[in-house]
Amino acid sequence: AGMTYLLPLSSIEAGNQLDLSLGIDLHYSGLQDDVQDDLRRDYISSTGLFIVELDYWQYFNIPLTIGLHYGYQSSKGFGTFLDAGLSYNNLRLSDNKVTTGFFTATMTFDQGTSLGVKIGGGLSLNEHMSVGLHYYALGQPSYDYRITNNINFDLTEGTVKLRVKYSDYLFRSNCLD
Repeated sequence: AGMTYLLPLSSIEAGNQLDLSLGIDLHYSGLQDDVQDDLRRDYISSTGLFIVELDYWQYFNIPLTIGLHYGYQSSKGFGTFLDAGLSYNNLRLSDNKVTTGFFTATMTFDQGTSLGVKIGGGLSLNEHMSVGLHYYALGQPSYDYRITNNINFDLTEGTVKLRVKYSDYLFRSNCLD
């Protein structure tokens, strides 16, 4: 979903128009089921613990685009268009949280950015509405993330000797694996 604002550059001939396009879009995506299953198996095999709850991260790409838009408008109001442009993408990821019976590990992501391109075309329904199909190559965003582990015990009886290691790591990634 998105919006595009067109600034007329020139009328080539009757019905044809070349515009500068400025746009903003929103792309949402969660992890595919097979990737979620693989992550669950990896967590269980690497920790040896039964995982009570897994909250998987979700992707929000917000590309800002600038480019050229060429459109043909018929006398009946319908038309076609082609457009291409450059994009500056803002990637936002929700937290990834793993909870077992006694600890919670949370991976928190900072905003990632990348440069990319957009190409596409479609049908103009009237002067203010169109339907199009676009391809976005949004590049490989660079982002930072932190992992925080919290260990929780609720003991009502007895004595327990416990060594707790709390860790907070900062990582840099250049792409999503």
